Amino acid sequence: MLYVYMDDAAELAYQDKRVSAANSEWSTCMRSSGYRYTMPAEAEADKRWAGRGDTEAWRQPAANEIKTAVADERCRLQVDYSGARLAAYADAQRTVIARHEQEINRLKTLLRTRYANALKVMSSAKQGGAQEHRTPIVIGLW
Repeated sequence: MLYVYMDDAAELAYQDKRVSAANSEWSTCMRSSGYRYTMPAEAEADKRWAGRGDTEAWRQPAANEIKTAVADERCRLQVDYSGARLAAYADAQRTVIARHEQEINRLKTLLRTRYANALKVMSSAKQGGAQEHRTPIVIGLW
């Protein structure tokens, strides 16, 4: 369930105008260095280096890969790319949490109950293992 909410937040953040603006500003910056990418993921996935298999993964990067990576990082810093993404993702997370507050609270209670049950089982095992549990263990809340 949490993974679905994480995916929802990621999708909302990806659609955020701040991320679109950061991508655009980053792309303009990269263009001024001679590169034609619309977003950082395209530079990372460039077929000239992204297709390396496991046997090539540890080889020294080529000069053009290093130049691209340096330009990428310079542009990310210049346009505060990470800041824009972080702000958008944090807001998206708050939105998803607000939409699903009741379900998230139930899940939180369930996880706390499971943790308490595990502590009871472990405590019982330390005291002799095969003893019968005197405290009932809650199985689930659904």
